[in-house]
Amino acid sequence: MKKPLSLILLSSAILLPTHAAEASTTNQVQTQTYNCAVANQQVYSYYWSNYQKPQQPSKPVAQPTLQQPTQPNEPVKKPQTDKPTQQQTANVSATEQAVLDLTNAERTKAGLKPLQIDAALQKSAKQKSADMATNNYFSHTSPTYGSPFDQMKQNGVTYRSAAENIAMGQRSAQDVVTAWMNSAGHRQNILTPEFTHIGIGYDANGHYWTQQFIQK
Repeated sequence: MKKPLSLILLSSAILLPTHAAEASTTNQVQTQTYNCAVANQQVYSYYWSNYQKPQQPSKPVAQPTLQQPTQPNEPVKKPQTDKPTQQQTANVSATEQAVLDLTNAERTKAGLKPLQIDAALQKSAKQKSADMATNNYFSHTSPTYGSPFDQMKQNGVTYRSAAENIAMGQRSAQDVVTAWMNSAGHRQNILTPEFTHIGIGYDANGHYWTQQFIQK
């Protein structure tokens, strides 16, 4: 049955220790849930998980490279153009841009650096919101993509730490950012100093919202 348009929020994060030696809880997951009732009896819930950092090889795994096409002896000179940035090449709607602006305003008030859009992470966040709308669910775990972190990796996103906020039912960027900032877990993800990049997804069919954060 389709869920009513209500103020529903979930956040999830994976924080990886700086050094593998610091991870003493092998294959253990710690979860904490925070609930608070509001005037209309809606409930916000926050989910947090800590995982051991996977052991890194002594040398990074080589990434596939693209071969450069063979150039003629005297190549035709082409006018130089500025290389587009990740944010310029990302598919960001006006509503998603508003979420970014409001999110960075909150970080600025807290004395933190603004987040930048990462094109691959943006694709991942938009996929997540569309997937929730299409498959009529509200969860960090997607029946299509798995966990947020599995989904990020499927989209070629690499990170040192990552997190996800989701929400459903809010009708505007201001409403959803305000709701996230009024929930301890979601606020913590938004105001994590180490995060550097973000992807934002919004699907108007049910008003599904996604924020995915990473530290590069």
